[in-house]
Amino acid sequence: MTGLKQHLEDYECSIPINDRPDLNDNEENVRLIRMIDFAHRNKVLHESLAQLKQGPIWDGDVVSKSERNTLLQVGACVKVSMKGEQGYNACTYFGCELLSVFDWLYQ
Repeated sequence: MTGLKQHLEDYECSIPINDRPDLNDNEENVRLIRMIDFAHRNKVLHESLAQLKQGPIWDGDVVSKSERNTLLQVGACVKVSMKGEQGYNACTYFGCELLSVFDWLYQ
């Protein structure tokens, strides 16, 4: 078992936003686990979040308003104004991190 443990300690993690989870504090690891679990349980949100990262996206052009609403609730996207016009949506920094988890899970 010692050989396996040593191998895992040297293993380079493929999770995109945390290449060294062994250096994270407990709060950071809990956040990462929650993001992975959320992405795993909500695969349907992947396409909408990817679209919003390219934003700002006009409300009428979002892939799904219900999926956009879920992303708003978790803080992965926000409503924004663009060139004085309201009704646009864009990905947050958290949304970009979450998208990288989605991409990692479903590549």
